[in-house]
Amino acid sequence: ELLLLQSETAKLWESYPQAAAPYPSADSLIFSDTGITGGNMGDYNGDGILDLLLVKNLPDQRVIQLYSRNLSGMMLPRNLLLNNTATATRNNFVPTVIVDSLNFNSRPDILCADTDGDIMIFEVQNNAHAPMIWHHRFPVGNTYHLAAGDFDGDGRRDFVVGGSNTNSINPDLNFWRFEGFTRGEADTIFVSMGNIMFNSVDSQSSITVADLNGDGKDELILALSPNLYILEYTGGAFKPIFMGDSSMNYRLASYRSSDNKVRVLANAFSPADTLVAVEWMVNEADPGLSAPINVISQALGPDAVYISWIGVGADAYSVYRRTEDEAPILLTTVEAEFFLDTDVHSGNSYSYAISADFSNGSALSAWHTANPMPVPEILEATMIGSREIRLLFNQAMPSHILNPNFYKMSHDLAMPISVNSIAQQHGVQLRFRDQIPPSDSLLTLQLHGISGISGIQMTQSSCSFAYVNDIDAPRVQSVNIINQNKSVEIIFDEDLEPTSASFSGNYILNSPDNDPENAIIEVLCEGARVIVSFASALKFSNEAYFIEIRNVQDLFGNTISPLHNLARFALRDIDDLSHIVVFPNPLKRFEHSEVAFMNFPAGKKGRIAIYDASGSLVHKANIGPFNPENNRIIWRWNATNNKGQKISSGVYFYIVEMDDERARGKFAVIN
Repeated sequence: ELLLLQSETAKLWESYPQAAAPYPSADSLIFSDTGITGGNMGDYNGDGILDLLLVKNLPDQRVIQLYSRNLSGMMLPRNLLLNNTATATRNNFVPTVIVDSLNFNSRPDILCADTDGDIMIFEVQNNAHAPMIWHHRFPVGNTYHLAAGDFDGDGRRDFVVGGSNTNSINPDLNFWRFEGFTRGEADTIFVSMGNIMFNSVDSQSSITVADLNGDGKDELILALSPNLYILEYTGGAFKPIFMGDSSMNYRLASYRSSDNKVRVLANAFSPADTLVAVEWMVNEADPGLSAPINVISQALGPDAVYISWIGVGADAYSVYRRTEDEAPILLTTVEAEFFLDTDVHSGNSYSYAISADFSNGSALSAWHTANPMPVPEILEATMIGSREIRLLFNQAMPSHILNPNFYKMSHDLAMPISVNSIAQQHGVQLRFRDQIPPSDSLLTLQLHGISGISGIQMTQSSCSFAYVNDIDAPRVQSVNIINQNKSVEIIFDEDLEPTSASFSGNYILNSPDNDPENAIIEVLCEGARVIVSFASALKFSNEAYFIEIRNVQDLFGNTISPLHNLARFALRDIDDLSHIVVFPNPLKRFEHSEVAFMNFPAGKKGRIAIYDASGSLVHKANIGPFNPENNRIIWRWNATNNKGQKISSGVYFYIVEMDDERARGKFAVIN
């Protein structure tokens, strides 16, 4: 069976290998329920059959509804687990539910938690009775992470709970707390195995458990962006034994492959500002030789990379480097557990591996990549609205800088309510809930935790800018006809408030007499640019179209004035050859297959001749007549000669003749 959650509907699908219908089909759906936010499969009643435990959203609280099959195989609701713990608002079970044998008796235990930090264990005694046998209030809330395993290797099942503390005003106070528990002296007693805490709280995180090294003790794997931690329970505490990279992990996965080795799958962040799936497994070096662990290569700027590692008792460590165009080379051999490489250049990618050198051999670590780049800097900080600030950087920035916790504004404005990427990832626009108060002194924006695509931290901790008191209404600057005459682009002199600027009712179209039925069907706004689309293509006419714009505001709340609210545009009738345009110019054959000659006069026939740079005739053709009413004002050429052969790269000249008129021009071709 496959249990999935689609929106807030839980669905249970079952496959039938002998069925002719493809899977899944309508016949595969054997159960569904609505109002579901999470859950799991598990044998909660100990009958050896997997049942369902679903977190269900009710008006006053979330509950856990248990389901099991009847004699006919139908899935029916059974026990209802209620959360009666103290709360200041509303008890909400988290989506994760664990079914495992956590105490001494034979009944399975149901481990769950809520967003307040209440940890609960229930036991089903019969279909009418499922009491809470243990409750513990975690020191922090948001306890979304639950996992069970044998962490100390005693053959009994333990469990781990993870929650977080977040402080929107001061991100330095954010932290994760994970704590392990094991059975105590009685069925209803569970005692702490110790806790561990991490900073850098991100909502997209995950937890899983696996015995990675086959020693009979489960390791705890935590994907806490931007890091991946593997923890081992040793000496009465959970201790990190490995740290890697992770990003945006809603779920970790572990599996045992055909070679009997356990692997972990997690998302990680790549230098191209994208996610990649990474497979982690234990590094098996030669017997008796261990490679350095936790190798980290971090660019410090455009001309330096810092490499560090955890030693394994070797006599010395050799640092190797390679690039895309260079085979691995030995940079140096050191006794320390770090090295600074200053022989690097901005924009190149370098990979490093560390060899642990013993008297009887060596063991090489995995390769780790660093990308030297300039340190991120803010080039411009500007107030562009009563609630908006624009920051422009010296380079394209990764998506994680869109976290509002990275920014804190002076004058009691705290952090922004939203951060949006602008200028092809070279900038961000911050929007605050309250208006920025007028000030004669400079305003200050505190910056925290911002790094570039290559991971280089920004050294700048704040930026200042002047208060701008904008009292000028927005104005129409220019209008361009685009999209095969089906849209117009209206450019204003400043960024617009997107809600008013995207409302089509604020735009009144006035059309020429030959296009009375046309209408506006869509309006899109992006900064100072508005795209207005029409029901049908614009028509050629000696009269102009114009759009009257009403009630559109800028970011400071100034409404457009009737003196500057008209957008005029027209498709004028063409009666000569003076408007001919060649597009694209140059013609890049790897991007376009043909060149277009546009804006011919209506109703006329003529000829076109194309010559190469030596004056030799390459192609000639009869053209026309052209009809602007149906947009037939273009002649296309596939850049082949009269024999059908593709022409070579170079500059070409054309001559167009119609009636007694002649037009000349040139264009380039790049193969």
